[in-house]
Amino acid sequence: MTEPTKEKAEYFFKYEYGYINIDSKNLYLTNSGNWSEIEGMEEKSPKTVKKSDRRKLWILIYLIIGFSFTMLLHAGHLTGNGASLVLALLLPLSCIPLYKYMRNELGPKYLVPIKKINSVEDENTGIRLNFKNESYEDDTVFLNYPRGLDAEKLKQILESYKSE
Repeated sequence: MTEPTKEKAEYFFKYEYGYINIDSKNLYLTNSGNWSEIEGMEEKSPKTVKKSDRRKLWILIYLIIGFSFTMLLHAGHLTGNGASLVLALLLPLSCIPLYKYMRNELGPKYLVPIKKINSVEDENTGIRLNFKNESYEDDTVFLNYPRGLDAEKLKQILESYKSE
């Protein structure tokens, strides 16, 4: 977590699928936590969800193609010796570190105006944020395993901005 500066009160926290950035107007869900990433970011809407789903689909397609290509290469070289077979069986396990590396790219990417946040709830493994989306419909997002942030602290930050 970063402590806010006196000129600009901004926070950011890491969570399982990216970062939570907070300034005086909005809460942002980003992939990198970099403040330059919020430029041009849109409020959650069917359009942003569709864009996010499309990004996830392409990542999944690339992973499947890469995995399939690698399996075909190894299958072509399998001669029955144990080392090749073990390598082919262990190859799927190599996807676990790849997933962990790419996990931030799979997270949501949009903003939520602070004034539209209805409630913040503490749950076992994270925080549930209830808010109104761009269409003023009730919406929710679950933030898994936020580092240095719990529901009470998030409520305090949001309340300090709402009172301004």
